[in-house]
Amino acid sequence: MLTTQIALLFLLLIACLAAIALKRLQVPFTVGLVIIGLVAGWLANKIPGLAILQEITLSHELILFLFVPPLVFESALNTNSRLLFRNLSPVAMLAVPGLLLSTAIVSFLLTWLTPLDFPQALLFGAMISATDPVAVIALFKEFGVPNRLTILVEGESLFNDASAIVTFNIILAVSASGVFGAATIVQGLFQAAAVFAGGILVGTILAVGMAYSLTWAEDNALLQATVSGIVAYLAFIIAEHGLHVSGVIAVMTAGLIVGWLKSNRVKPEVRVFLHEFWDYAAFFANSLIFLLIGSSTAVLLAMTERDSYLGSSIFWAIAAALLARAVVVYTLVPLVNRLSKSEPIDWCYQTVSFWGGLRGAVALALALSLAPDFPQRDLIMVLTLSVALFTIISSGLTMGNLLHALKLDRPTVLAQLEDLEALVRVKRQGWQQITKLESLPIFSQLVLANLKQEYQQAVTNAETRFFAFWSTLNSNPQLIRQAIWTQALSIEKQLYQEICDRGIISQMSLDRLKHAINLKQDALLAGKIPPPQEAQFPTASGWEKLMTALVRRFFPPEQLMGGQREFKISYEYYAAVAYACANVAQRVKGLAEQIASKARELPEDEGLDAAVVEECAQAYQNYSATALQRLEARTEYSPELIIALQQKLARQTILASEEEALAQLLAEGVISPAIGEQIRHRLEAADPL
Repeated sequence: MLTTQIALLFLLLIACLAAIALKRLQVPFTVGLVIIGLVAGWLANKIPGLAILQEITLSHELILFLFVPPLVFESALNTNSRLLFRNLSPVAMLAVPGLLLSTAIVSFLLTWLTPLDFPQALLFGAMISATDPVAVIALFKEFGVPNRLTILVEGESLFNDASAIVTFNIILAVSASGVFGAATIVQGLFQAAAVFAGGILVGTILAVGMAYSLTWAEDNALLQATVSGIVAYLAFIIAEHGLHVSGVIAVMTAGLIVGWLKSNRVKPEVRVFLHEFWDYAAFFANSLIFLLIGSSTAVLLAMTERDSYLGSSIFWAIAAALLARAVVVYTLVPLVNRLSKSEPIDWCYQTVSFWGGLRGAVALALALSLAPDFPQRDLIMVLTLSVALFTIISSGLTMGNLLHALKLDRPTVLAQLEDLEALVRVKRQGWQQITKLESLPIFSQLVLANLKQEYQQAVTNAETRFFAFWSTLNSNPQLIRQAIWTQALSIEKQLYQEICDRGIISQMSLDRLKHAINLKQDALLAGKIPPPQEAQFPTASGWEKLMTALVRRFFPPEQLMGGQREFKISYEYYAAVAYACANVAQRVKGLAEQIASKARELPEDEGLDAAVVEECAQAYQNYSATALQRLEARTEYSPELIIALQQKLARQTILASEEEALAQLLAEGVISPAIGEQIRHRLEAADPL
């Protein structure tokens, strides 16, 4: 136990040091861990003192029962469920038919090109076709790629992990029985459907059960995080070990539902804590599993020296996996484009999906699950490690260049604009803080005078660079339009967050508003200016209606005209759009006036193109007017309900302000936590004290 504990701590220390070094070297974290693990595994065989690193080795149980639940749950928890179900057709096509097609291609090629026979090659094809794009998802977030591309790649991984496990188990059972025919295929399809349905049922029951904790301890972030961890692991154990259904699907379902609960039923401070808690859980699991993948290649190196034929087998396994992935992406995605009414997935997205199809934890877990006496087990293990190692290193190291070449990363000019604007805000905040320090007697006037002069110059320099940069964009009409609309969308999103923080709109309304903003940002990056505006309020999806029905009985009913929740949210939605869009129009014009004023002070600057500014401002004024018309239509439809809504929103706003003042008193130590808790309960009970 002590040796294992030391080995675990040593691996975590390596991960922490690697995180610091890899960030400075600008190497993807998980890719760097695999390389470090590879070196550490090689050194452990050469240096006796490092043999402790081999105390913890990858096993089927370690991967599935320790690492997979937090990785799948964290991914599902932070997935935009609305965007996922909007793109469910291509995700499902790649995750299920795509995996089966990939399995067939890989098995056919390797039966012909390697020592594996057909059943063994079929097993290898099933396990190696599951993608694990954790390394490239981190790059997606860093480069700011469109949200739709992220959801396509991550959503496929969520679903095809379960597909791979089910397919692998069916093939293994058929291979052991030696019976294969039409009846076997039909039986396998029914078994797969039952396994998937069982996983969904287990995950749903456990996640809905978590709703009780929200009513018992709504403000206790530690309790909520603990219960979510229990749900993640318990869903996998009950499904996989107890009921023999899909544990991955159970965890994924639970994660999606808990994510929905987190967005709509949990207070902001608890939501932030849950996000940080699961970020750490994913960091812990990813750190260990990718280090162990690298160190496990010591077996591969030893076998390569012993078996002369292994080099060619590794080459053909990698080539077959890449070819199968290319066939799946470049044939099935165009087919979805033809059959689906949603926006087509262009060739750039398809290319990133192909090259981002890394293999990782699930493939290794399936290979390790084979019995020690299974024919060609060692060869299958080495081929699996080889494909995983190649895809992680090659795709992980080159994905940034590919995104840049395809112009899917955030435009450089707009990134500079964000950087300059952030610098202006930071320096202005620093200047305001200096004025507050003047009221404190502990600082001398000399110190404050020097700081004032320093920060005044810093603010002036930051503003000059910011406004000058805006003016230089006029040389490119397309770029200036894109920059102005990007700024407008940023202001709009910020305003929605502000009115939600003040309690004017609910978190559910904010989620729908942000979803609309994300769609417009993706369209803007794709060159659609102005970005398309949703004509109608985005009604609740079937997913959201199901979640509402499942958890409604566990929460106090909406005390608003019979619980007409959707009407309330639509009212909040249009009210927020009307308010925010009118303000965006004013702020865009104000920004243009500021830039024009600064331009007069700079020798060669001309300010912003007035026509482009007016186009954006007028569009936002139209958005605001349309939203107001829809609000008026709702008022005429049910004036009593609107009055009740306005009263409820006003009370929510006042309560949010009172809670903010209470939090400030607690932070300053004016009142004790016990008194603060008493006052909070009175506020929530609408007691006038």
